[in-house]
Amino acid sequence: MEDNISVELTETISWWEKFQPSQRLLTGSRYTIAKRMMDLVVVGFALPFLLPLFAIVALLIWIDSPGAPVLFTQKRTGKDGIRFNMFKFRTMVPNAEAMKQELMHLNELQCLDFKISNDPPHHPHRQNSAQDQLG
Repeated sequence: MEDNISVELTETISWWEKFQPSQRLLTGSRYTIAKRMMDLVVVGFALPFLLPLFAIVALLIWIDSPGAPVLFTQKRTGKDGIRFNMFKFRTMVPNAEAMKQELMHLNELQCLDFKISNDPPHHPHRQNSAQDQLG
């Protein structure tokens, strides 16, 4: 059994070492268009299966915190430093943004974004927030 795993691993590494991104079939705008079309096709197939799951998660958050928003909007930094609005299911206590100013001295990032390893604003039922965010 271990011999099969090592052979498969060796073949995978060999394939990876031979991979030449500069010699790919599509480049430039053709690559960008093909990638975008692939993204849309995958989303088109996945969305009917994910929407019921999203509805259940939203319902559970709404039941857990009545009156608080289900979705959380946050500014994030994207490619080339461009800021954008990101939407995600709320995994934090409802007043987390207000608490951020009090915790700013613990920020581990040197940019506009905010990150601390032991993040107290996360809801007590959802401690592993990095793993349970959808989006």
